Amino acid sequence: MYNFCSITSANYIHYTISLISNLRNEKIYILCLDSFSYNFFLKKKYKNLKIFFLEDLESEISINSIRANRSNLEFIFTIKPIFLYFIFKKIRSNSKLIYLDADIYFLKSVNYLKKNLRLNSIFLTEHNFSINNEAKEIFGKYNAGFVAFKKDSNGFKALKWWRKKCIYRCQFKVTNHYFADQKYLNIFPEKFKKVLVLNKDIFNIAPWNFDKLKKNHLNLLKIVFFHFQGLRFITNNIIQLGLSDYSLEDKKFIKKIYYCYCLRLKKIIVKNNLIVNINFYQKIKLTIRGLLKNDLLLV
Repeated sequence: MYNFCSITSANYIHYTISLISNLRNEKIYILCLDSFSYNFFLKKKYKNLKIFFLEDLESEISINSIRANRSNLEFIFTIKPIFLYFIFKKIRSNSKLIYLDADIYFLKSVNYLKKNLRLNSIFLTEHNFSINNEAKEIFGKYNAGFVAFKKDSNGFKALKWWRKKCIYRCQFKVTNHYFADQKYLNIFPEKFKKVLVLNKDIFNIAPWNFDKLKKNHLNLLKIVFFHFQGLRFITNNIIQLGLSDYSLEDKKFIKKIYYCYCLRLKKIIVKNNLIVNINFYQKIKLTIRGLLKNDLLLV
């Protein structure tokens, strides 16, 4: 059995709806970081969706103790393995728990992913940085936007160890051995048994590795899921793509993928009467930066 999970908040509802629309027949667990997103999904009454609020994790650990001396981002990164471990104990033995960032979107059936998770216990995807992004390897070899565990002794050991490490230290600061929750994944293949790194050409394609693809129609059709990290709606019609952070050689080609995804998100925003909650000064800052770097999309 396959179980999916993600984390959301008021500003990530549209991404989350887009993600779970690909997982209609799957069991999904969502952790909501605020009351607005919690009440929103509670009212929607998705049959395959189980909603949790931060207070539900109090049986695991004091939320206030986690918040202490951590930024909001550091708090979210710390909560991830805590939430995964919380759900892990609830699912059946030998079933799989798959974490996906909310801004991931499946371009092919989720069955293509499930087929690759049948063997082994721990599943990762490499960043596979393109030449122009190799300096970003300091953030970790593997991307924490996707990680999966089988509920067996290997999966338990790895997830429990990751959780413990993040509770102890989860700083949004790069060192030789640490970066948030992500750089701990570097150690997984050497520390734990039955670790599988998925095909880097079709899983977790993102702006940091897109230039490594042979950009033709056939190869694009092979992509299973794409990670739209850095994409932000400034208004309901204006989007900062976040591509300028990745020194892409061919922005025109990748923008075709982004345009389709942004149209989908806009429809979700309109249909659900969502409001992009960014303050005036932040909107101005994002708009100016996007204009200067040719990083805006109008939909």
